[in-house]
Amino acid sequence: MRNEQIIALIKELGLSDVEARVYFASLSLGPTTVLKIARSSSIKRATVYTVIDELLKRGYMRIEPRGFKRLFAAENPRVLEHGLEDRRERFRQALPTLEALYNQREGSSVIKYYEGLPAVQNVYESLLEELRPKDDYMVIANMEKWVASDPDFFLKWREKRSKLNLKSRLIFETNEAGKKFIELAPNHFETAKLLPLERHVDTSLVVTPSKAIIHQYTEPVSILVNESKASINLYKEMFEIMWNSLT
Repeated sequence: MRNEQIIALIKELGLSDVEARVYFASLSLGPTTVLKIARSSSIKRATVYTVIDELLKRGYMRIEPRGFKRLFAAENPRVLEHGLEDRRERFRQALPTLEALYNQREGSSVIKYYEGLPAVQNVYESLLEELRPKDDYMVIANMEKWVASDPDFFLKWREKRSKLNLKSRLIFETNEAGKKFIELAPNHFETAKLLPLERHVDTSLVVTPSKAIIHQYTEPVSILVNESKASINLYKEMFEIMWNSLT
């Protein structure tokens, strides 16, 4: 691994660019003088003095007296990991406050749009945390396209969702995947129906007590979350009309 790559990794542990360069130079040289650290890191000596003072305070470097000289040495890199754990703990302590600010800001936002497969998957994972036993769970989907973007994730997600004891009703596009999923529906505590052969969908509609979610399979893969109560009720009524029209 090249030096610049190592320095970049050190920065990811919470050090600034100059701090990472001074620490890496000190680690490479062993106990040494500020002058040599400055030359090795290509940083001005006055700046190195300031940086070393900060790294000493944080426990990332130490002083080694050698006669009348003071040499400076980097501590074991594991101290960087300890610092990372401290930052994680401080973040966990601050998280309730941050979430309260987020919820306050988001309170008036009823429509949210996310783009990209990871963002889509995050919405699905969050949905599992919100759903409660006996909640209505209504879906219209093309299961072939729904699964295709990431079979491992979506099949596992379906298994987790099936354990929540929901009132699940699903309408699938009629294709090989839809037929297979409708056969397996009882194993996942689902009631399912198939759309007429001439009907096709390129998005999923998921309706829960608190959300109506539209998941677009085609590029750009995206998901729209509607939290408007009026919209959710409208989607529920549309689903019921479609459900009752299918055999």
